[in-house]
Amino acid sequence: MPSQAMTQQETREIITPYAFKVADELLGTPLAGPIRRGIALLLDLLLVAMLATVNSLILAALFCWMFWHASSRLHARSPEKRRSNLALRIASLFMLFIFATGLFEALSPDDNYSDDAEVTNYTATESLVLLALSTKHLTGIASLKDDVAAGVCKPALTCWQTAGESLVDDLVDAELSPETAKKLLSEFSQATSDILDKSARAQLEADLLALYDQKNPQPVATDKPQTADTKSEAKEETTPSQEIPSIDKSSTDYSVVNWVKGLAEDLGLGFGWAAFYFSVFTAWWQGQTPAKKLLGIRVIKLDGNGLNLWESFGRYGGYGAGVATGLLGFLQIYWDANRQAIQDKISETLVIDLRKPKVVLSEQQVATLEHQTQASN
Repeated sequence: MPSQAMTQQETREIITPYAFKVADELLGTPLAGPIRRGIALLLDLLLVAMLATVNSLILAALFCWMFWHASSRLHARSPEKRRSNLALRIASLFMLFIFATGLFEALSPDDNYSDDAEVTNYTATESLVLLALSTKHLTGIASLKDDVAAGVCKPALTCWQTAGESLVDDLVDAELSPETAKKLLSEFSQATSDILDKSARAQLEADLLALYDQKNPQPVATDKPQTADTKSEAKEETTPSQEIPSIDKSSTDYSVVNWVKGLAEDLGLGFGWAAFYFSVFTAWWQGQTPAKKLLGIRVIKLDGNGLNLWESFGRYGGYGAGVATGLLGFLQIYWDANRQAIQDKISETLVIDLRKPKVVLSEQQVATLEHQTQASN
């Protein structure tokens, strides 16, 4: 078999030793300790918690600016990457559309609705689910309209009920709030206004809502007023065991992992302020967030370069992996040779200490380290 010359360029055809190779100029650079990294992460999460109280419209506007700014920087640095630039521009326009739609709904007068609970504020998760469901069913609705108009599918009410039942199943599986799901079913029924008459639309909506309630039952709260007789009866029927509720051990067991998962949900670690915070600051502050800057630590890649926006977002995803591993992904910083936590392993990064001087290694020491690395590989 002919030998192939090895170069520093990745061929993506054979395994090479360069993907995880630490740059020679980084050898001897002091690593950030676990305590300072932990404090920095807690401070960052505190700032994210403060940002999480801000309206989601502001988040959409910031994402719009972030994608557009990243597109401009990519075009200036690498004009040949047209597809990536176009994708960022499209993402920016999409976020601008969401911002404009939300702003229009917030400022428009609600003449047709009461001031109580008719104005729906969707969470980020609900918005993504609704977008996916709309994309899935819009094509089917358009095709169904053509079939009904051409007489291929009849009777029309039965055809629409079949399509509506499929939508009900998806809404139940998506675990949306009942208010959001029922509003979507009502809008689905109104989409048949040019095919079904008013009574048929009302019947369709009633049938779909009844089917949804059947497949997704909700606990019924009884608000029956208590009279003097009922109060006395309830008091007589109450036993000491009922007065002091038994403690369910399974519900009170303390779990650090569950607490972290709940905190992650509260801070929007799925996709929201935390994604914006860790991605943008890490990319545009040369590997630092406000907390990391305060504590004098920085994130760098193994080749010594800084992270771009996509790489920063990938490293942020490593935090979720750390929670999924029961926090062991974070704790491995204590025994890893280069103090790489799971997010560092995923993104091929190191966290260095800027306040400590670099240890100058001789050529012999560098050669010894490289020889040991090659031997271990």
